[in-house]
Amino acid sequence: MSSITHTVLIDAAPLSVWHLLRQFGLVDTWHPQITSCVIEDGKASDDGGSIRTLRLASGDLIHERLLSIDNDQMTMTYGLTGTDIPLDDYAATLSVKPTANGEQSTLQWGASFTSADEQVTTQYESLIDEFILAGLSGMAQRLGAST
Repeated sequence: MSSITHTVLIDAAPLSVWHLLRQFGLVDTWHPQITSCVIEDGKASDDGGSIRTLRLASGDLIHERLLSIDNDQMTMTYGLTGTDIPLDDYAATLSVKPTANGEQSTLQWGASFTSADEQVTTQYESLIDEFILAGLSGMAQRLGAST
């Protein structure tokens, strides 16, 4: 199983970060590699089971399902669904934690997956790593520069 995790310090209160992050259908407002995001089937964007369709800057489409969301712990997990991406058991978790002073936030984004093909694994490790780093940077820029 491959696993990628990155963390960024955001100069914004944890509830501010969580308020934006938890809106599953608004990822295109802060992630620079996503040009549009549409929630399918008229569900609320923060309901477990919601499916979003992302259009990437490359033109590719990705479908993701919100697997769990915990407002008290400020954590959400999503996975891939109905996609041509050749990965198995893909799951990504984002979590927001307050820093010691409570005025800044630590945002962690991790993803894990498997693939039977080692070349595919290597290729997607690089792509997912780049995607996560771009997203963390986009969130930090949207809410406050990382320190």
